[in-house]
Amino acid sequence: MLQATLEVERANADKISAITRLREIEREHAVAISQLQELAIARDKAEKRARELEWILEQRQCESDRLQNMVENLRKSQIENQKLKDECNHLEIQLKRYTNEIHRPLQPLPLMSDAGVLKPITNCIPEIERPQLVLSTTTTTTTTTTTPNTNNTNNPTRDNFTQTSPTQTNTSRPCEDFEIRLGQKSIELEKVKVQLSESESSFSKLQRTLEEMANTIHQKNTTIDQLDELLHKGEAVRNKLHETVETLTKTIQQRNISIEQLEMALTHSEHSRRGLHNQVQELKGNIRVFCRVRPILSEDNGPSAEIEFPDANREGRSLTIVSPQFMGITDVPKKFMFTFDKVFHPSSAQKDIFAELSPVVQSAIDGYRVCVFAYGQTGSGKTYTMHGPQSNYSDPQHRGILHLSVDQILKISKQNTNGWDYRLTATFVEIYNEKIRDLLSSEDTKIHIKHETDGNTYLQNATVVDIVQEDETVQILSRAMRERAVAYNKYNQHSSRSHSVFTLHIEGVSPRRDQTTHGVLNIIDLAGSERMESTGPTDMDRVKETQAINKSLACLGDVIAALANKSNVHIPYRNSKLTYMLQNSLGNGSKVLMFVNVSPIAGHVNESICSLRFASKVNSCEVGPSRKNIVMEENR
Repeated sequence: MLQATLEVERANADKISAITRLREIEREHAVAISQLQELAIARDKAEKRARELEWILEQRQCESDRLQNMVENLRKSQIENQKLKDECNHLEIQLKRYTNEIHRPLQPLPLMSDAGVLKPITNCIPEIERPQLVLSTTTTTTTTTTTPNTNNTNNPTRDNFTQTSPTQTNTSRPCEDFEIRLGQKSIELEKVKVQLSESESSFSKLQRTLEEMANTIHQKNTTIDQLDELLHKGEAVRNKLHETVETLTKTIQQRNISIEQLEMALTHSEHSRRGLHNQVQELKGNIRVFCRVRPILSEDNGPSAEIEFPDANREGRSLTIVSPQFMGITDVPKKFMFTFDKVFHPSSAQKDIFAELSPVVQSAIDGYRVCVFAYGQTGSGKTYTMHGPQSNYSDPQHRGILHLSVDQILKISKQNTNGWDYRLTATFVEIYNEKIRDLLSSEDTKIHIKHETDGNTYLQNATVVDIVQEDETVQILSRAMRERAVAYNKYNQHSSRSHSVFTLHIEGVSPRRDQTTHGVLNIIDLAGSERMESTGPTDMDRVKETQAINKSLACLGDVIAALANKSNVHIPYRNSKLTYMLQNSLGNGSKVLMFVNVSPIAGHVNESICSLRFASKVNSCEVGPSRKNIVMEENR
């Protein structure tokens, strides 16, 4: 047994180490995934930025092409302006030449040749675009009279010829045509000057626009260079991110392999722990009895009983009680000694009691069926042990077995350290005069007991509640105790006149193992075990209650005795509603723990001895090895 205990402790240590390592790997895995997500986001941003830069480059290229086209157009405009300037300069030169020709004085030329023919007057016409002068060649007879002219003595030419009026008219018309053409050229010249001024203005604007575009192109080129640099940096970052992603992927794969290995080791460790834990519990006995002596209370009347604890400083398994009479003879004391799996001193606290019960509760979590009884006479502390003080069920210092058991199961289910998910459902009923009453419902509904083929027991029409939080246990307990049947007797003003049965179904699911477990924890607060002549009932209702209680307790003892007798084929489960309800939790494959509660009052010694004798019979029974209620998913 010591070696099995050491193996259990070693398995628990290995399990804790594996769980710690698994949590570290999970944290590292979570950090790696977070970094990978951040790198992926950064990579997406870099790619998005690269796409934006490519689009910007395309836009800049289009704008650069447009600016080049504008520069080409500007150069063409400069060439056209230069042509206009050249034409304008040419026109100005022609205009000056025309003007000089007009203002140049005409030289007098002889109009008549030696032959007497009139010569054409062409010396007065410029060489460029010289007009054709047409003179009349008709010979006219002119009568000239030679008269002396004293006024023309200084001009021999005028004295030699006289010109007729038609001839003067013909010589003046070419000059008028020339002046008209000169005026037209002047108008054209003005128009050309206006066009030249407009062209110069447009040229200036185009030149300013060209300078602005040149500056813009320079800025764009600078921006493009910067974007190219950023693009190269982004490409480097993307390559680095790609390498980091590959590294992290390999790390995650290695972590996953390690996690799988640790999960396999954890599964093996959990399997070994459960097997060793069950072996230890079987070595201790599948039916065990604990004895608890309650302390003296202020409201107790009468002297204290003589109760001793011989091995309190060692194993703490023995108890002696002295009866004031023996064989009905007064003043002939008799000392009775009893030995159980554990004996608790009156100074023991609730947490000390639960420390011994905790491994049995763990068996319920592992998938076994467990029954915990509180047996004893009225006023011996059964209800306090099971439920805690009636004045305050939530008092953390005095919580009962029921509350502490549920808290332990909830704590383990929330930790989820071994890959199991648990669901807790509970029913709370009482058996009063062989009738089942629902303590969680105010309605008087008839409840039927249903035994399923899978070995589980269900109460049809009973209220089923899910337990998720710890404070829900107090609410359930308070509600049930308000509905429970109590009555007055000589031992207790609020004596429980029924058996209360709290049943907690623990359904565990392990996705990694493809397994489900169904553990059951029954916490039973039995009614007072005192004999009818001791309670002194005053009416038929109390007599009927006492008879029903004693019958069901006797049937419980018969069932346990029949289970211990392996040659006995028939087990009388149906003789009582209590044993029939607990049929699947009392037989082979189950674990039973009974608390026998003892009153320290001397007047209760006889009833205490009866309770201790019953508990000793139960403690001497041995039930076959327990079986775990486990189902593989593929077989479901």
